[in-house]
Amino acid sequence: MKKLFAVLCVGLLFTTGCASIISGTHERIAVNSLDDQTIIYVDGAARGRGSISLYLDTGGNHNLVAKKPGCQDVSLAISSSFNPVTLLNVFWLHGMIIAFPIDFIDGAAWRINPKDYTLTPICPVTPEKMPTPAI
Repeated sequence: MKKLFAVLCVGLLFTTGCASIISGTHERIAVNSLDDQTIIYVDGAARGRGSISLYLDTGGNHNLVAKKPGCQDVSLAISSSFNPVTLLNVFWLHGMIIAFPIDFIDGAAWRINPKDYTLTPICPVTPEKMPTPAI
């Protein structure tokens, strides 16, 4: 039984990299809108109204869109950048051979930065909504 446990523990060392352990493969981002009626779409799927917080995979690019009826949609493409924690794999005995590829395959070698976004649809201004100039 002790041998089996030891084999499983050693096996686990070969299934993750430093970035996978420390940073993970998902990150929380916040998408805010100045209008509470704005519908926020992430990668084509409606995810909420107004301000939302969600987890995204770090290994790819994502598209954010803010929509409101009668207004012009606003979109933003967010991409991932290299996660420097991945470089810690150099200090592992098996890091160069196994851990680096694992971090790149599972997406942990990337991170989303910044983590907060503000998107507000562009709505036409009607005369009754225009502010009165101060004299």
